[in-house]
Amino acid sequence: NGNITGGVLDVNNAGTSALKTALGSCPYTMDPTKRRIDLRVFAGSGACPAGTSSSVSEFAAYQTSLGTAVLLEIDANAITTGLAYKQCAPGAANCSAASLAFSGASAALGLTGQGIFYNSPASYQQDLEGQLTLGSGGITGGNLEINNFSAVFGPDLVSSGSISSPDATTGRGTLVLKASSPSATYNLIYYLIDDYTALLLDQDNTAILTGVVARQY
Repeated sequence: NGNITGGVLDVNNAGTSALKTALGSCPYTMDPTKRRIDLRVFAGSGACPAGTSSSVSEFAAYQTSLGTAVLLEIDANAITTGLAYKQCAPGAANCSAASLAFSGASAALGLTGQGIFYNSPASYQQDLEGQLTLGSGGITGGNLEINNFSAVFGPDLVSSGSISSPDATTGRGTLVLKASSPSATYNLIYYLIDDYTALLLDQDNTAILTGVVARQY
């Protein structure tokens, strides 16, 4: 009815993380001609302040026929872009997820480095993708393909990993991946979209990555 009434937000800003920040109420407006939503997200309690604020992120959102929306941040706080999805909460009638809902399955994972760094190769972010084997106790195997700036690695076996159960309201959980060659650890936050897909955010202070994990079969 024209308002965001709550929620939760995770941010990794150049390696400094602000985690599980509660969202306050904030109005949004829609242009029916352009199919454009002016979306304001307030990281704080109560009602969002009027005008510009470092605690309010403003997005131009355009809906698609797929039930998603494309997003572009239009404030002076940050330069971000992305997608929004209708979420299927754990326990809902059309969503049976009690964990990642992938137990015993194979899942594809992709993570892309974020950030703009001028003349600083050491700060360039890596990209990676891979496959995970998921069991009731967590991650039981898999491999990652890692591409650092000027260093491309072959298949890197996942040596261990863990998954927490998602929050019953937000669908938020954590996912830890450890690989051995090269040695790497990724501390990830996930948000369930549905029984087959989840969004990913790396909360580490060196790897600033976003991506997705999706069930293969």
